[in-house]
Amino acid sequence: MALNIDTSPYGTAVNIAASSVTGAYDAQEIGAAEVDWIVTVTSQAGTTPTLDGNIEDSDDNSVFVEVPGSDFTQINANTTFPAIETVTYRCTKRWSRIRYTVAGTTPSFGASVRAVGRNG
Repeated sequence: MALNIDTSPYGTAVNIAASSVTGAYDAQEIGAAEVDWIVTVTSQAGTTPTLDGNIEDSDDNSVFVEVPGSDFTQINANTTFPAIETVTYRCTKRWSRIRYTVAGTTPSFGASVRAVGRNG
């Protein structure tokens, strides 16, 4: 797997390449807030590539649990790019992150990930 991260004002650019891998984007300390996790996928390559994602949260930035109903729409070879997926939820724990699974034959995705929190 190759995972390259470049911080920008528009989110973090993530280049993912693997034959089959599950990983997570860096956790963000958010606390009690409503959060929009925005994933923008700009490209894909490979044979039958798929990218699935969901939100996980944690009290201690160590043990993460999937947030029910937080799945992003699957990105695959039939997706029109750029594909922008947004999941909004009320964070009740201190930490939040995106968990992703890449599958297919030599799949590769170019994407950016951004968390936008609103207090209250």
